Amino acid sequence: MIYLDNAATTLEKPGVVYKTYFDAVRRYSANAGRGGHRMAMRASEMVSDAAEAVAELFKIDAPERIAFTCNTTLALNLAIHGLLKAGDHVVITGMEHNSVLRPVVHSGCAYSVAAADGFGCIAPAAVANAMRKNTRLVIVNHISNVCGQIQDIDAISKVVHARGAFLLVDAAQSAGVTAIDVVRQRIDMLAFAGHKGLMGPLGTGGLYVGAHVELSPLLQGGSGSESENVYQPSTMPDLLVSGTVNAPAIAALGSAVRYVQALGESALLSHERALADAFCARLREIPQVKLYRSETGGSGVVSLNIAHKNPVEVSSELDTKFGIAVRSGLHCAPLAHKSLSTYPAGTVRFSFGYFNTMRDVEKATDAIYKICKA
Repeated sequence: MIYLDNAATTLEKPGVVYKTYFDAVRRYSANAGRGGHRMAMRASEMVSDAAEAVAELFKIDAPERIAFTCNTTLALNLAIHGLLKAGDHVVITGMEHNSVLRPVVHSGCAYSVAAADGFGCIAPAAVANAMRKNTRLVIVNHISNVCGQIQDIDAISKVVHARGAFLLVDAAQSAGVTAIDVVRQRIDMLAFAGHKGLMGPLGTGGLYVGAHVELSPLLQGGSGSESENVYQPSTMPDLLVSGTVNAPAIAALGSAVRYVQALGESALLSHERALADAFCARLREIPQVKLYRSETGGSGVVSLNIAHKNPVEVSSELDTKFGIAVRSGLHCAPLAHKSLSTYPAGTVRFSFGYFNTMRDVEKATDAIYKICKA
């Protein structure tokens, strides 16, 4: 199997991730923060160590401002529902995932969409034009899960803060792939996945909340602290974390983050971009193939369609005939596909990861050539 669905989750993980996870499951599966005995204390230390690793990666000066979650979707919901109040206005972009669109709609707040161009790029001016006097929150997808476009967070952040709003960055695809500095970029909240570019286990993610941002908890109870209080603790991360955490998986995420730090995000992006560039270069020679990827500013994610062929049928054929795993359809991002004019059928998405090689590119492009000629 050639795995080219890394935008969904990385399949292969660094060896240290497996070692940390299974060692933690076997030796330290006590309930973190739920006891003073040495096993529970060790589990708590593993979670704290992971928070420190994440904080170093994203240049966060207070690790306790990170609340670990089971995925980016929960992190986004914690931020959106925790911040918005009746009468607020929200700006989202034309490249957002349903994990943003749905909770914003469910909040009942008015929202506007900052339009993307045909390559999925969001201009800072588009964000400014979408904002109103009562805009409280702007949400930006850092790297598109559909076409791989990387947004200019620095420029967008200046626009957002000049208008007095908060900035929430969806880093599901960018965490571990490109450098993020929450202080320099003035990112008020950052939602991230642990199992994609960071190469941690499934079921891991998190939300960073700046000290100046006040959120209401989405969940209550089971914080492990202030048990005498009928209200949720006001301090992070307990404000947003209720119930038993998956300490072994979080510990393994910490090891994954350290691995990424040692490699450097620029090295990861360069590798994935080189594979995507080579992939696109070969496919441009096939007239039936239409690519959806900017020639500049892209990551390792590429979408395409083949003339007169349904994306779902193409992905199925790649799987059953050629042993290549990709994803097809709308990728949970209908707004993005409307921006790219690929709605409602969607696209076939190829997403390259750190453990993919040029040999994978060659086999994938050969398979597409055969499908086109069939």
